[in-house]
Amino acid sequence: MRKNNRHIKDINEILDIIEKCNVCSLAIFDKEYPYIIPLNFGHNYEDNELYFYFHGANDGKKLELIDSNNKVAFEMNCSNNLISGKFPCKFTMEYESVCGNGEIEILKEEDKIEGLKY
Repeated sequence: MRKNNRHIKDINEILDIIEKCNVCSLAIFDKEYPYIIPLNFGHNYEDNELYFYFHGANDGKKLELIDSNNKVAFEMNCSNNLISGKFPCKFTMEYESVCGNGEIEILKEEDKIEGLKY
């Protein structure tokens, strides 16, 4: 992160931001370019591990890519607010975001019910 004074490391603050977000953009490896898809999600923080649960179709490109490489990255943001400046180069955006990476797995049928609770 370029501005370390804005880097949030406290898990409770991170969880507060996640609670405000409605959509998580998931980046999955494709052959030549990343494949990014916005998804609704739930989450759970347990034993110092953060878990995300995504709802989606049982077939399609997303699942094919996950089957070939389960390493992913994600981004979510909220509280977006444009801050005007006197000149175009002085405009900025105020927002909260969480970014990260991890490994994704397709839940077995019996585990899906648990995931839907979040």
